[in-house]
Amino acid sequence: MSAYFVKCVVFDVEDVHEKTHVLQLCQHLKREGLEVRVDDLLQTVESEGSIWVSDNAMHVRELCRQQKPVVAYLHCGNRDSDFAGVLYAAEQLEELSADYFDKVYRRYKKIPWEILETSRCLVRETVPEDAEAFARIYSDPEITRYTDGFCQQIEHLENENCRDEDRRGRGGRIQSGYDASSEREYIKKYIEKIYEFYGYGVWTVILKATGEVIGRVGFQNFAEQSDANGFPQLGYMIATEYQRQGLAQEICIAVLDYAREELFFEGVQVVIVGEQTTRMMIIFDDEIPEIAQLNDVRKPRIVFRRNLYVRKV
Repeated sequence: MSAYFVKCVVFDVEDVHEKTHVLQLCQHLKREGLEVRVDDLLQTVESEGSIWVSDNAMHVRELCRQQKPVVAYLHCGNRDSDFAGVLYAAEQLEELSADYFDKVYRRYKKIPWEILETSRCLVRETVPEDAEAFARIYSDPEITRYTDGFCQQIEHLENENCRDEDRRGRGGRIQSGYDASSEREYIKKYIEKIYEFYGYGVWTVILKATGEVIGRVGFQNFAEQSDANGFPQLGYMIATEYQRQGLAQEICIAVLDYAREELFFEGVQVVIVGEQTTRMMIIFDDEIPEIAQLNDVRKPRIVFRRNLYVRKV
């Protein structure tokens, strides 16, 4: 995957009791290849590629006003300060890394996170420019035979009363009159309501050999499927012309490892439709026990669960 977009971390930490923690993190970040600056005036730092860490609420608000990437540092000395409006805050500096700062920087700059690589594919966050590729892929009846369309109803997302429901990942179908421009607007809202809130979601799959968008993979949260203890639901879709090449198995195995090691999921659930059962059991190496039959007369579905911390030896 590509090198870090963030180049410099600027520390504006005033509490003298926190200086030791700052210096320790500076040394760690330098070993990871980042430049660090301590107590620099804002105007002396090149904005492009820089991110700030500050424990001063007034400075944080000013950086937010200037639309500069900033992480608020919370500690015992500033518990009563008002950091309202900042997107990211941290309490344990020793847990931060160059990867963390790069992801925060990307989020501020609207650069998609690269999630993982396999031997043949790159999985990254979805961007509005993917809309045309998704429109082509989902126009194939074989794709929508067992899966819902990508685009949720736009008016549902625009209703602020449904905001929490959206964040749980409620699905929907492509509406008649669907077009790529509507899809691009939906993706922008998905980034804000899902990626920024959860830190994960459903991502785009790219074939590394050509750079082509060939599908999607990732997780959604469905509160109504309580039989699987509220575990996030894994789903994937590969364009018809790239099926039966082992790509689904390749990316799903990698995504499950990511879920366990990076997202700390205890388990996942999978909804199986029709003859998909055989395919999914191959992907998961027969480790998914049956949980429940869902009542859906249109498409009989079965929910499976996999505990990510129980693995075959």
